[in-house]
Amino acid sequence: MPVDSRLVLVVEDDMASSHALVKLLESLQYSVLVAITLAEGLRHLVAASPSVVVLDLLLPDGNGIEMLRAIRRERRPIKVAVISGASDEMLSEASHLEPEAIFGKPLDVRDFREWLTQKHVHSTRASSERLN
Repeated sequence: MPVDSRLVLVVEDDMASSHALVKLLESLQYSVLVAITLAEGLRHLVAASPSVVVLDLLLPDGNGIEMLRAIRRERRPIKVAVISGASDEMLSEASHLEPEAIFGKPLDVRDFREWLTQKHVHSTRASSERLN
């Protein structure tokens, strides 16, 4: 299945964070799918073919590293941004799987938007808002 260049999968169990990410991504003209568990995220990954996955590492039914491994194992052309307040050890493990970006929480929206627009040429205004 070809990748949908305007589809982003957000895998985040914190409702306030996922809501804020959805609003930001939709303002940038992306279509967004949201998953609050690893299992749901993996199902969306198979069914929808997003071009970008925004991935929290700490999920109620596992950790996002499992999803990152699945993406890398399948060699799918998906850009992954890890957004997490996880331990340094877990972030180090994630970095070995080479996500395109790792962001801490609270998320600096300006940095995230800049990363996203560099990956997908799309002009936006800068903002200094933060998501928790």
